[in-house]
Amino acid sequence: MLLSRRRWMVVTGLLLVVMLCLNIAFLVDLSINHRALPRGGGDGEHVTGRVEGGRIGDGGEHALRQFLNLKVHSSKEKVTVHVREQQAYSAASDRRGIHIVVLNQANGNMMAARTFDTYIPNSDEAMVTFLNSISDGRVLCFAILDEGTFSLGDNARSALKALGSRIASTLSWRDMWVFVTIKGGEPVAEDVGKAVDVQSWGLPVELHVTLPLSHSLVDCDWPDTPENRRRKTFCSKYEGYGALCHCANPLPLTIKSPKVSYHSRSSTPSTVMFPC
Repeated sequence: MLLSRRRWMVVTGLLLVVMLCLNIAFLVDLSINHRALPRGGGDGEHVTGRVEGGRIGDGGEHALRQFLNLKVHSSKEKVTVHVREQQAYSAASDRRGIHIVVLNQANGNMMAARTFDTYIPNSDEAMVTFLNSISDGRVLCFAILDEGTFSLGDNARSALKALGSRIASTLSWRDMWVFVTIKGGEPVAEDVGKAVDVQSWGLPVELHVTLPLSHSLVDCDWPDTPENRRRKTFCSKYEGYGALCHCANPLPLTIKSPKVSYHSRSSTPSTVMFPC
């Protein structure tokens, strides 16, 4: 009986020691996790001095500023555009020419993407028409895939220069080129990989840029009608439809065809041919 009581006391003592160690470990872990929590923001999104997921911390300030980080790549084999480290656009070597990606300046969403094969005639004028249809304030990303200058005329080069490009006027055969700018605003960044001779291509070039999101969007004062509410929704998501989204005199969303009366149909002459 005495031996059994001693065993019971030993086992009970060991259990108490184990429970005490577990409690101490729990308290230490809780203290470490508490110190690791972000201070100031309280929502787990606060970062200090570095860009992460499109947001940048202000070194302890409560307010978070929103930024747009982009990566634009140009080479003989491919063109890519990354927005907040996610690939938003890509094209392979079968889509030669100048690639343009239009981004919403308030949220970074892609609103349009076009390819202009400026190796062949007249594509450069189509590119100018497209650029003229873009609303001011949009973020424009340009990149050449393979070749994009053989038929790039003076008018197109002047349009690119008006957008802030310092390289467009001297782009030549098989140069690789990347350019980020704000339509109606200031250029952001630009780079070029020059081809050393007519037999080779320029080296791949890639831009990494970070710019603040803008919330100063132009809001057209259209009458509040069902058609204009549809127009506003469409124009906030897509670009390149100029006259449809024009503030002063937009094109109608629907095309009304003239009605043909039954009387006019019955009086229309017709010919019926029967086989012999």
